[in-house]
Amino acid sequence: MLRGAWPTRDFVDPGLPMMYGTSAAALAIFGRGLLTEALLVAAAFAAAAALTLRLAWRVSGSLAAALAGVALQVVLYPRSYSYPKLLLYATGMLLMVRYRERPTAGRLLALALLVIAAFLFRHDHGVLIGGAALMGVAAAPRQSAAARARAAAAFVALVLALLTPYLVYVSLNGGLSGYVATAVMFSRAEAERNPPVLVRVSVEDPIAAAAAVLYYACYAMPLIALAMTRRLDAPTVVPLAVLGLAVDAAFLRDALRARVADAAAPASVLLAVVLAQAWSAGRSTGGRVALRSASIAACGVLFAAAAVHGEARERVLRTGVTGGLRGLADRAGDRASALLAPRDRSSELPSRLVAGLVPYFPYIDACTRDRDLLFVPGFAPDVFVYAERGFAGGNLWIMPGYFEDERHQREVVRRLERERVPLAIVRQPAYRRDILPRFPLIHAAVRDRFSAIAEVPLTDGDSMQLMASRRLRPVRRDASTGWPCFK
Repeated sequence: MLRGAWPTRDFVDPGLPMMYGTSAAALAIFGRGLLTEALLVAAAFAAAAALTLRLAWRVSGSLAAALAGVALQVVLYPRSYSYPKLLLYATGMLLMVRYRERPTAGRLLALALLVIAAFLFRHDHGVLIGGAALMGVAAAPRQSAAARARAAAAFVALVLALLTPYLVYVSLNGGLSGYVATAVMFSRAEAERNPPVLVRVSVEDPIAAAAAVLYYACYAMPLIALAMTRRLDAPTVVPLAVLGLAVDAAFLRDALRARVADAAAPASVLLAVVLAQAWSAGRSTGGRVALRSASIAACGVLFAAAAVHGEARERVLRTGVTGGLRGLADRAGDRASALLAPRDRSSELPSRLVAGLVPYFPYIDACTRDRDLLFVPGFAPDVFVYAERGFAGGNLWIMPGYFEDERHQREVVRRLERERVPLAIVRQPAYRRDILPRFPLIHAAVRDRFSAIAEVPLTDGDSMQLMASRRLRPVRRDASTGWPCFK
């Protein structure tokens, strides 16, 4: 986007425009590089934790229960790309509770704006949060049935009105029907790649066992909260519990190790509700003692599982906290240096493909322009980051199951024709296995537009083919490699 490209208009967007836009805005304001992205993610997680604490305290009425709930979220150590799943849901739930406490037009507008933001981060976020918000608006207390119905209608109208500019933008850049088809195709491919799972607890793999415990706890939390909720608190807890179950069904799929932390925001709030209810329930002294003992034991199991899954001990040691303030400062400086100059940390590179490219980054820098694009058929988004070049063909990934239809292949080829793409990088044998039989039009474009200039062995036994454009005229030969230079 900082190079002038826009989602849908210039590259395939399966429904995440604000995810790109937020990062682009941060990079434009604070400077380009991985450090800015790391600070954005850290700030988002911090804000999510603060909002979750505020919400859990508000709903449960207990600061201790709220602290326990948010501690679970932090200890789980979610993956960096999951920050919207925590920040958006924590914000959405807090706005729902605030509206329930005092239904005003301003709070209704804030809730509608949040639903639109969630929708633009990823469309299913908007659907999930919007559905729960509508339920909360329609069940707001201290209002007549007619007033609740009017508020629900106004909420739907606000969401549609706020969404209209984006729909107009999509209509002017490829059309709604094509956009919807792309989003549906992406969702179907994601569902097939990550199907729902019935998790089995196995002691052979501690992290997998911990993930299984957390998986069932996430599903149990909303049900227990509903069972323990007093009638007075039901208008608040029911929408949160329904949202929690919907989040579990949407996010807790295959590859559970990477996904179980995604459901942490509703689970953390509902855990606080359950703990507060358990601590205050019980008609007799024996009953109260039993409930409190059970809640403490359940928390112990839950936090032990979270600590194992989130590798809490290793995470804490990595901070340098054992070295005091000096250790923390040294660690922060080391991380900042690594993120400001990621190529210099060859031992920390994210993939074997990027590691194999390290000797060739100087050639890419010297012989291609800053705004030139690379074509990398396959799934290798890190290559573009470390090469500091954009991706060609308007599609960040070309891989089995995603956009294999002829329409998308032809669009990739059309974009290649319009773009300046001096180099392509092909990984073998993955290309022969995945791209050649499934993407014949793209394979034909690679064959016609590029010719191999080097074959580079990789550490895993695969190889990488570096290819130069046949369409662009080289201006010189690189002195160190003898390969064509295009600037």
